[in-house]
Amino acid sequence: MPCDTVRLIPVALEKCDAKTMLSALTALGFAPSLVGDIIQFGDGEWIDTKSGKAQLAARRDKNEIKVYYSRAVLEHATKRGWSLQQAKAKQPGQLAFVLARR
Repeated sequence: MPCDTVRLIPVALEKCDAKTMLSALTALGFAPSLVGDIIQFGDGEWIDTKSGKAQLAARRDKNEIKVYYSRAVLEHATKRGWSLQQAKAKQPGQLAFVLARR
């Protein structure tokens, strides 16, 4: 009998994985570049992957970056033998996904 586990994981941009953030920003339509620990993108925007400091444009929705970063994390998990399906979120404005071992 399968064992189901539900884990709610909040996403913070502080101290993010550079490779995953590069994937997320590329999916958002940017051409990000990594210089040391700093990811540069957009119009003078940057994220320091080690310290968590960032400079974002006033119009930039930080939550949109979090959504794409979360999706990139999950997509990386699918490359390690997990399947990914979008699920119905329990609250408006949230995304829910189901990861299952194949």
